Amino acid sequence: MSEAPQPLPERGEGGRFLPRAEAPQRSQERQRLAEAIEHLGAARRRLARARDAFTRLNLYGPDSPDRVKERAERALAEAKERAPRMMVEQLLGTATAEAELSVEAAEETLRVATQAAEAAARARALLEEEQRVAEADISEAAIRRDVALSAVVQSSAELAAVCDRFRAAQQSFWDMTWLLSAVGVHRLPQAFRSWDGVRHGIDRGAGKPWRTAITTLEVDPDAALPST
Repeated sequence: MSEAPQPLPERGEGGRFLPRAEAPQRSQERQRLAEAIEHLGAARRRLARARDAFTRLNLYGPDSPDRVKERAERALAEAKERAPRMMVEQLLGTATAEAELSVEAAEETLRVATQAAEAAARARALLEEEQRVAEADISEAAIRRDVALSAVVQSSAELAAVCDRFRAAQQSFWDMTWLLSAVGVHRLPQAFRSWDGVRHGIDRGAGKPWRTAITTLEVDPDAALPST
């Protein structure tokens, strides 16, 4: 089989072809995610087909195989009930020209209807199993998709940058707890008196300039305080 012709690149000024843009190559994590998404989509389509087929099986309408079989059973019972009367009328020569369903014809109709009902029941069982398999496949595929998605996010440079920002902010917060501790809770503004005084992380010397300044201020009323 010959390959489908590839579209020509776009032309720029002067009629020259522009270089074809290359699709970005996926990382392994994103390729696994793409495959998981495709698998999930295929499972959902499989379930949709099974449900559509189940609907078209026409199990509950007035013309469903079971309803047709029930009507055939009633018709056979009525034909059997009429049979003696029809025989007497034929013997007496009083039978009407109007044809009525014979027992043999009613039995044949019931036989065909029974076969159709049994086939529909088997088809129903198969389609119900197909739906159960598709639903289970969807559940598993959704889990694989979520795992693959998490791997993409976890390995991304974007999240790494966010984590770096968080660690920097966390370290800054820890340094501030040591700085406030160096100042002393009793020296903090009233709005900060609710601070629990708990220090976090290790002392990296953030409070040292304040301790030094406060010690100096104890003897020098003009001593400057740290600006940070």
